[in-house]
Amino acid sequence: FTPDGKALLVPAHTGLMAFRDDGWAEVDGPIHDFAGFSLAERAIYASGHPPPGSSLPNPLGLVKSIDLGASWVPLALGGQADFHFLAAGYRSNAIYVRSTEPNSAMTVPGLHLSVDEGKTWRRRIARGLEGEIFGLAAHPQDAGILAVATARGLYLSRDSGESFKRMDGRQAVTAVSFDPDGRNLRFARAIRRELV
Repeated sequence: FTPDGKALLVPAHTGLMAFRDDGWAEVDGPIHDFAGFSLAERAIYASGHPPPGSSLPNPLGLVKSIDLGASWVPLALGGQADFHFLAAGYRSNAIYVRSTEPNSAMTVPGLHLSVDEGKTWRRRIARGLEGEIFGLAAHPQDAGILAVATARGLYLSRDSGESFKRMDGRQAVTAVSFDPDGRNLRFARAIRRELV
């Protein structure tokens, strides 16, 4: 949701959509093929691919919008990285990403953290984290708290991703988010039903 709570922003491979009182509408601005996407208090952080003919590098690396998606500014790793998993703390200034390939700032793939909008990155060890990652959620205020949804359950780190504790069994968790005040986690479990 936008900071004023008046619109729901939905990134897609065909640009950014907004749902308001009068229904769905495309956001005026470049039609990026969005991958990672996270709304913070003063900016949207995203990754993916620019539209054909754009002057932005492909892939985007880490980009930022301060006008709710009408324009985007490159921050880091343009032409090098496409982050499908990206989470920004709403007020904490923490940006977590999962890189799948090495690049000039991340010599080893995995979980990385930036607290300066991508100028520097720190690799996180992620001890105890198991399973394919389905989603990341950065705590809105505490840069050291990260939740991860995986095929093996819900995991929580209180040390900036250095170590994780399983919070919810071994059942797959497909999505995770913090409440705006950061006191509660919301998550979705994968439900498998056999048709007989």
